[in-house]
Amino acid sequence: VCHQGDDVSDLANVVDALLRRCIALCRLALRLRSFSDRVVIIRGSELRSVEIEHRNPRALIKFHCPKLRSLSLCVDALSAPTVRLLTPMPKVDVPIKLDELVDTFACPRLETLTLRNCSVLSLESLMSALKGLPRLKSFHLSNPYMPASLTLGSSSLESLVLASGGPLKDLSISMPSLRSLVIEHASSLSQAALKGIADGCPNLTSLGVRSIGWLERFCLELM
Repeated sequence: VCHQGDDVSDLANVVDALLRRCIALCRLALRLRSFSDRVVIIRGSELRSVEIEHRNPRALIKFHCPKLRSLSLCVDALSAPTVRLLTPMPKVDVPIKLDELVDTFACPRLETLTLRNCSVLSLESLMSALKGLPRLKSFHLSNPYMPASLTLGSSSLESLVLASGGPLKDLSISMPSLRSLVIEHASSLSQAALKGIADGCPNLTSLGVRSIGWLERFCLELM
């Protein structure tokens, strides 16, 4: 199912009605301009794949899908990817209660997760939520407001993509299973960040550094 519309006044009710009528629905793709909901909960007992693109940066979308394996959530996806990186959605400073974030990803079988411009989720809250995804293998995080100092940990991740519009000065990673890492669109990459990668990813076999504004000389020599 793919819905391409201008505005949806009540996304939660639209999705609930759709899933009640199509009980065997396994793939859901939504592309929306805006919707009025502050918090949306998507429940799909048979959903395996969900892709949502929208322009409501203040919305928190939760997923309660026990069989979901692939999830892609993108804010401001109606613009071209290159334009999104250069002119991202404004940073959202919306107070979100901790109990709202606890069950954001109630998807125990999730293997692939892509989040782009989801600034309503703080990185700390997001990392806490990811601890409840024991089967997650691939994670793509694109956020122009990513902090310069990152602490990331996962025992299951094998592939990670970090796309940030700012500098990466201090990167602490504890991912023993990680084999592929891509860092792109950061304004700079420091020696400390690369050291954090080397220390925390002993099984890394592929490292991609793309579209970085400035690299310390040590980083160039190391690579």
